[in-house]
Amino acid sequence: MGRTKELFAALREDFINKCQLVEDGEEYLLDTVIEMREERAFYEEMIKNIKDFEAEKYGEIETKAGEFQNNYKGSVFEFRAGRKTFDYSGIPEYQNAKSTLKQVEEKYKAAWHNASNGLMAVSEDGEELQLPEVKYSGKTLVIRKSKK
Repeated sequence: MGRTKELFAALREDFINKCQLVEDGEEYLLDTVIEMREERAFYEEMIKNIKDFEAEKYGEIETKAGEFQNNYKGSVFEFRAGRKTFDYSGIPEYQNAKSTLKQVEEKYKAAWHNASNGLMAVSEDGEELQLPEVKYSGKTLVIRKSKK
């Protein structure tokens, strides 16, 4: 088994053990959640470091992989050009359209709130407004160090 697979197996086993300790009442849930969040932050930083390393070595990786027809030790390497993005923030017409959109959103959000409070959702002219579809996101847990 390669180093990566061994590491993954060890991390998975550690995670399962922590969960089991909580289930068995041997570890306190909040302590375990805090510890897992700290580990998560570490792994997210490692992922960022890996991405930075790959970006720095992109050309060299492309050259070396090409020597093996982009297929090396069971891994296929694909190289894709970066995408093009546009920034319209400096265009007055775009800024005006965004402002208008914001006003429309506020109008219909207020209409929805009125309707949810039993009031009729109508425009300034007295026309009934179509209500926006409302979607709810999942619950979120935020944990941060207290300021002591």
